[in-house]
Amino acid sequence: MPGLKELLGRLIPLNRRRHKRFPAIDGAYVVLGTRMEDGHKFQIIDVSMGGLAFIYEGSREDLEDIKTLSIMGGDQLFLDNVFFDPAGATPMEHAAELQRQGIEFKYLGVLDKAQLKDFIKNNTYKT
Repeated sequence: MPGLKELLGRLIPLNRRRHKRFPAIDGAYVVLGTRMEDGHKFQIIDVSMGGLAFIYEGSREDLEDIKTLSIMGGDQLFLDNVFFDPAGATPMEHAAELQRQGIEFKYLGVLDKAQLKDFIKNNTYKT
């Protein structure tokens, strides 16, 4: 039996995205893990004020054990120790071992949001 949210979604078309996504430029990376030097670096595909997507090689189980991430543009660190929740994963068309992994940011403070806006301004294509 469908829930109230699902029924409302059928009756009233809703925009599922709360924040506009921007495609990331080459050199925009997410680093998974609590310490930059121990983390794994992955290319960001797109980013918004609510989350981001990146090219991920690994299992969903591995990702669920990681609770924080950092965001880099080139060699510059923009955000560090950001808590996140994994979102949808989609296999990439030409590489079965790679997937497009989405995440949602949690607990962004005022300074984090300002740094994220700065990252978006300097490391994405404007559409």
